Amino acid sequence: MSIRAALTAGPFSSGRLLSLRLLCLAALLISAYLAWSAIRLQPVIGCSGSELIDCEHVLNSHWSKVLGIPVSVPAVGLYATLLGLLAFAGRPAPPAFQRLLCLVLSVGFLTAGWAAVWFIGLQVLVLQHLCPWCLAAHTCGLLLSLLALTSTVRPFGRVPLTCAGLLLAGSLAAVQWLTPVPATFEVIVPEYARGAAGSESIEDFSPLGAEEFRPQDSMQAVPAEAAPEAATGDSPAAEQAAEQFGPPTVQSRIWSPVSQALSPLVLSANLRPALSSLLLSPLVDEDEPEKRKVTIPGTEKPIRLDPADWPLLGSPQAKFIFVEMFDYTCPYCRDTNKSIRGAFERFGDDIAVIALPVPLEQKCNRAASGSGHAGSCELSRLAIAVWRCDRGKFQQYHDWLFDRTRTVAAARRQAEDLVGRDSLRAQMDSPAPGNQIGWHVELYIKVGSGTVPKLLFSGSSVVGAVQKEALCSMISREMGQTPAK
Repeated sequence: MSIRAALTAGPFSSGRLLSLRLLCLAALLISAYLAWSAIRLQPVIGCSGSELIDCEHVLNSHWSKVLGIPVSVPAVGLYATLLGLLAFAGRPAPPAFQRLLCLVLSVGFLTAGWAAVWFIGLQVLVLQHLCPWCLAAHTCGLLLSLLALTSTVRPFGRVPLTCAGLLLAGSLAAVQWLTPVPATFEVIVPEYARGAAGSESIEDFSPLGAEEFRPQDSMQAVPAEAAPEAATGDSPAAEQAAEQFGPPTVQSRIWSPVSQALSPLVLSANLRPALSSLLLSPLVDEDEPEKRKVTIPGTEKPIRLDPADWPLLGSPQAKFIFVEMFDYTCPYCRDTNKSIRGAFERFGDDIAVIALPVPLEQKCNRAASGSGHAGSCELSRLAIAVWRCDRGKFQQYHDWLFDRTRTVAAARRQAEDLVGRDSLRAQMDSPAPGNQIGWHVELYIKVGSGTVPKLLFSGSSVVGAVQKEALCSMISREMGQTPAK
């Protein structure tokens, strides 16, 4: 009898206890799903993005992690612990145990509430995008803290409990605030470029000469003579051992034993492999001025691009031109786009960018892996269609696509507003935009495929999201001069 008399009921009423358990369970399930999505690098369901709602933007931001770990992971630990403690809250226990249990639960609930305030504030004030899944979990945290504050059982009063929860949540916020934004990119220099640094001539490391033309494994590649480069800090290897790469819409003037018979035809993809076995010789018009070329590193040898053949951001007369590969649905590509805009603000017309959409959707990219990036192919086709309709409108449309996550329907309406419905429809009904994307994919494979965004300079490639200052430093180094203010 004495032992039974020493036991007391749980600290919460049955109705309040049920509410606390349900809220903890809901928050636990949501946090577990977000943690699973973050670890698997999978997009969350039902959050494709709009003007305000953009889960990928929120979940891939700097604020979505603490010490490199997705914040949903410690959230799972918190709510799992609270749910486990609530299993004891409805049972009779000694008063000392009940007070300790009530203290730990109350501090945990208030920590969840203050953390919810912090993360909701970040979404509204800093990121300016909302994640419904995150907001649902944060709402559970706010309700838990409200139930804790209105409970009749408070062993230490409202103020001490509130301060304890604020201290714990504030520690999390302080760690996030003080953690520097990590470098999320890698600089890759191909072997032949590293070897070129100590070579006195191209023949020291490359069997190819400026006028040596050989069959190519890819039907997209046609050898061409060396031409003046954009100011990209080219090595001797890049200047002479480069491969000319151009889209199907640009017809090169070549001579071959069958050229007279085939000249009226548009060669199909099925015929190109057969023709790739022929040795082609360039026919150069001495009166025609040499075109400017941009050299980028391929996996096996440098590749030349003519800026006039590809979508371009900035002026074709820019002193320095480099190449960007990206996916319009990629949040890291969006971050890099902001950095490129910052570089334009700093360097002005001294720089330009060959902008190549490379959808990571398997529907139009045979090198893509995974099943994500839905709608990427169509967004890329729309961008190329705008470029083909009016090259002057391409940069405006490109930046608009990257302002936030865009749906295909919204992107089509914007494209129609820029270039006209009839012009856009004519392009989208033709195979040209899709063919152009196919050439982007082939070039993407030639430079190593893998992760985007990619920034391709003359002797190196930069893979991953690049911050503005880092990008400006790279450009200054490549240009060999101080950035224009």
